[in-house]
Amino acid sequence: MKRITDLKHVLKAGLFSIFLLMPLLSMAQRQKKGPEQKARMATDAMKTTCNLSDEQYKQVYQINLNFVNRTAALRSDTDDQMVKMGKMKLADDERDEAMKAVMDNEQYKAFRAWKEDRRRQMMQRMAQKN
Repeated sequence: MKRITDLKHVLKAGLFSIFLLMPLLSMAQRQKKGPEQKARMATDAMKTTCNLSDEQYKQVYQINLNFVNRTAALRSDTDDQMVKMGKMKLADDERDEAMKAVMDNEQYKAFRAWKEDRRRQMMQRMAQKN
């Protein structure tokens, strides 16, 4: 009888521990994505949208990774907000030029449409937050 009681206490303690750890586990899953993962997600979406070949995929991934790293550095920069925005625009324009060099005209049009759709979605999310 004592063994059953002890077993019940162990099970209760185990379940209690699991419930305490669940919020920590879910926070770990929601952690921010790293630059490689962000670049991979964007490139994966572009592969379908822009119909990229395997070789183009590799090139576009590198362009996206450079862009993600550059914009992350700009976000943590202490420059004035307007200066930061100007630098972000320059990084975006340079990414566009790099994409234009890798893609044909139809793919580049699809890229621009994809990018505009992403901007629209971001603006909607920002409006919902406010």
